Amino acid sequence: MWRTTPDIMPKWSSIVWIYNRTLKLYKYAGAGHWNDPDMLEVGNGNLDDNENRAHFSLWCMLAAPLMLGNDIRQFVTNGMPDKENNTLKIVTNKHMIAVDQDALGKPAKRIKKESGIDIIARPLANGDVALCLFNTKSSTKSVSFKLDELVKDKYLGIEEVPTGYELHDLWTD
Repeated sequence: MWRTTPDIMPKWSSIVWIYNRTLKLYKYAGAGHWNDPDMLEVGNGNLDDNENRAHFSLWCMLAAPLMLGNDIRQFVTNGMPDKENNTLKIVTNKHMIAVDQDALGKPAKRIKKESGIDIIARPLANGDVALCLFNTKSSTKSVSFKLDELVKDKYLGIEEVPTGYELHDLWTD
């Protein structure tokens, strides 16, 4: 495990900056050798629930070590105590943790970047692919994506466009 960037700060701009730097290093990481973009800032500072969820999702997609950089007895959201325990729900999401801890250990790589939307994907040990659509802007965006874009990328190991597939939202399933 090695650090990929300077220290993270509990600010959205810091998280996005570190994500962008670490994402480029996907080919250097894998099972037994990990890129470490620094501790999670989920539940710290002035991050809102959407930013906390996105931050946790990105670190899971990067196959990053999931180390909390705060006092778990005092999670905050938007700079206020998290009385609804949303932060705890985020950092204990078993589906996202399973993606992070996948035995193949390959981190995500960017498949497409368009109009402030990053589409990143990582192959999983069972042959599935974890896909993340990340809106880097503060406004709502629409995006379309064709599965054949995954086939074009040898890193993901998909031979042909599937005739059938299952899609799971790991935050609502």
